[in-house]
Amino acid sequence: MVGRERFSTLLLEERELIVEDFLAEYRNQQQSKGWVKICTKNVYFDPELLEQAVLRFPFTKLENLRVVESSITFDCEMVTCLRQNGVDHDYLTRRCDSKHEVLPRFKSPIEVYDLCQRLKNISGISSTSERDAVIQSLVDNHESNATFDVTAMRSLTAEELVLEDKVRRISPLSETLGTLRLTNINLYFMPLHGGLRPVDIYPLSRVVGRRRLEYGIHEPSIEITFSDLKREDDATEHLSLMLVFSEERHCLIAELLLGNHCESTRGLDLESCESAWAAGAMSNYEYLLRLNYFSGRSFCDLSQYPVFPWVLSDYSSDSLDLSNPGSYRELSKSVGALSERRLELVHERYNEMPEPRFLWGTHFSSAAAVIYYLVRAVPAAMLKLQGGKFDEPNRLFNSLLGTWMSVTTSTSDVKELIPEFFALTNSELPVESGARTNGLYHPGDFLCNLQNLDLGIRQDGERVENVRLPPWAHHSAEQFIRMNRLALESDHVSQRLHEWIDLIFGCKSKIVDAHTLYFTDVKENQTFDSLIQFGKTPKRLFNNPHPRRSADAAALSVASTSSRGNQLDHKKPKAQGFLKCIAESGESEKAFSLYRSPEQGKLGMKCNLQCKDGVLLSSYTGKDSVISLHDSRSFKRIRATKSYHSVREIAPPIALLSSSSFVFTDESTRLMAFDVYSGSDRLLSSDYSHSSPITGLCCTRSAFVSTSADSTNLWTWGDGRKNLQLRCQLDPEGVVRHIACVQLHDQNLLIATESNQANLMLWKIPLLDAEDGRDITEDAYEACWRGAAASDGSQTNGMCLTEEKIIVISDSGQVAIYNLDLARRGPADPIKLVQLGRSAICMVGGLPTGTFLVATDDGSLTEFDGEGRVLELRREIWKYDSDESLINMCFDAELNVLVYALSNGVVCVLGEVNVDDPNPKSG
Repeated sequence: MVGRERFSTLLLEERELIVEDFLAEYRNQQQSKGWVKICTKNVYFDPELLEQAVLRFPFTKLENLRVVESSITFDCEMVTCLRQNGVDHDYLTRRCDSKHEVLPRFKSPIEVYDLCQRLKNISGISSTSERDAVIQSLVDNHESNATFDVTAMRSLTAEELVLEDKVRRISPLSETLGTLRLTNINLYFMPLHGGLRPVDIYPLSRVVGRRRLEYGIHEPSIEITFSDLKREDDATEHLSLMLVFSEERHCLIAELLLGNHCESTRGLDLESCESAWAAGAMSNYEYLLRLNYFSGRSFCDLSQYPVFPWVLSDYSSDSLDLSNPGSYRELSKSVGALSERRLELVHERYNEMPEPRFLWGTHFSSAAAVIYYLVRAVPAAMLKLQGGKFDEPNRLFNSLLGTWMSVTTSTSDVKELIPEFFALTNSELPVESGARTNGLYHPGDFLCNLQNLDLGIRQDGERVENVRLPPWAHHSAEQFIRMNRLALESDHVSQRLHEWIDLIFGCKSKIVDAHTLYFTDVKENQTFDSLIQFGKTPKRLFNNPHPRRSADAAALSVASTSSRGNQLDHKKPKAQGFLKCIAESGESEKAFSLYRSPEQGKLGMKCNLQCKDGVLLSSYTGKDSVISLHDSRSFKRIRATKSYHSVREIAPPIALLSSSSFVFTDESTRLMAFDVYSGSDRLLSSDYSHSSPITGLCCTRSAFVSTSADSTNLWTWGDGRKNLQLRCQLDPEGVVRHIACVQLHDQNLLIATESNQANLMLWKIPLLDAEDGRDITEDAYEACWRGAAASDGSQTNGMCLTEEKIIVISDSGQVAIYNLDLARRGPADPIKLVQLGRSAICMVGGLPTGTFLVATDDGSLTEFDGEGRVLELRREIWKYDSDESLINMCFDAELNVLVYALSNGVVCVLGEVNVDDPNPKSG
């Protein structure tokens, strides 16, 4: 991730806020560039390089703060290191060189000094309440001086201002200060501290819901739900924005205006949902989500996270019998009442307790319980909750059976489950879900240690890795989720779920006789910290017993589709991308051995692949490498020629011109063409076109681009495509690692380069001569667009160029998407960054569906739309081991197939291929 994106508000201490941030150079034992974030309790430095840790300096430890010329210097002998190498780990506090220097960029050092000095003085106030009040006064003053950037508005004439207020945007365990501007068309949020996107814009036309919430201690707040993505199968993803207002009247104004834009939510009131569920038109899962919504639960607030029931009691059998009532938990009893012996002990303690009395000092839903389940998906949240350390290994979520035994026997553990234990698709969880922190969702991923976190070793010597599953899940987290969901939607649960609803949302909540009276139900003068620690009982929705669902209605709902697009009968949705398209048409796969390298073996091999019009062009690393042209339908080799490329570390560069000709490099610096029909090589460029070996080629129907360490050249065809004419040379400011080009309809060419200096540059060059007859020279064109370095310090592994966007992937798993605004001056930031969690190996774009595919080193293939939203995630496309790992892939639009090469020399074709073709011999 980019440094400023790597930094998360989850790295802040409890109730800490960002007040200011800016680009800077930090100097201690070495010099680093990055972002400085001045917060209410600490100063943070977030370096550009991923391998360097985020540094935290507490104001209580800062000494000798002063301004020296254009720098701020201070003494601090202790520093806390966070997220080194971009990985969450126990915070490390260590001694360091006491002298530190910060050189702000585009920020007055005097202003930075004044702010830091004030915060340092405040940190010395001994009284917590007095210190908090002074901090709040400073933050209010800082906010009042921040003005909304009206240039970010989409229209200064059509939009009418309705409300502007200083608000706090709420995310799990964190808050962001900012300015809300509400017009008749859009809602704008401008964070006080800037960030990757200075202003977030939410069109009111996409508002599908709004509700008042109680955040913290009765602070006026609203949660607004927007439709985020409309799918062809009518499933809609949702994005929620939770805001805390400075005044109650401002909250009311926003609520009234937003209510006028919620036409789509009419008919989804509590009574309507209850009727739909009772009639079998709504699944148990969807109904529970709705009840959580109406009772004030929110995915944005961990202290009020949605709560779901344990529905199974069998976590030890080899097979799960859902027709056996003994497989299920008793839903008529709260978790605390599932053990008679424990219940007796709790009531004995209750009878001896002074007022106010309660049964349970813990709660069935709290921030700690949610993070317990989601530690592998959101490790930073546990680190924040636990003061910078993961919980003791013996207390971490390690086994479904172990956790079930704990919640049914321990007097201090009565937690229920969360929706992620039952959700099957993206559309069933909002973007804010803890299991979708990277935008992706795959059932059961939150149970797997996909980030390779160091969670420690238990007392029995076992390292904490993936959650241990019941034997009936057959080591598959996805299978566990699917079986758990089937249990939730079963007839047995459907006819008893009303009893659990009474305990949590209804007439039996907060009742001693129902064993549902919790500490927070009776505690007076609660604080925000106590709510985070102990949780909060949902608002009561029903004062009378909830009606039972009939058996006929239960059976109907299992086969129905919920309003969030839930399909339990696994009916195939309409295709919208390549992966779904081939799945619907009956995908198939063929493989053949294209190359065997007796010299290099199977490790470290690289290749280039290109597809077009039913043919496949390939080249591999190795001595006397052969460049081959194959038929993609039958896999038969059409022609082959030898390449004498001298750079052994890369596969010989190739470019496929048509189904019968291609270009390659001869002796590394010359360009050659090979024609299938003549069977001969033809020199296309002079011996002096490049002074160092050519490392990359790309072409369009009218132009050709070659690159090497010394230059990047643009060529056009001459003499009936018999030779190449040099049109101009470009300066990419570094050695080009990736290159792409696109020919526009107006006879202009877009050329994109990514260099070893992390420069992303674009040129727009006319292919025709100037109207006055001038030749194009190497000095005629400068880059018309530059991308701000989105590199996180890792290797860039691929780049894709379209007429509107550039997409870059890196070894760390980052996907960066840029808009090509050619009128923009200065480097452009990516419009979206996605972190896949695994190394991104390669990518292909330009699919007919307008999507692009990214392969990761765990054998997965992810398909994105043009805006960077995940459409499909397919696992185990290929095996991931030392003998069979992916090295490259390409796409043939003519055949609508994906071709990928493995390190063992095997090439596979995935898509609508003719599986009746005879298997060919090795190429």
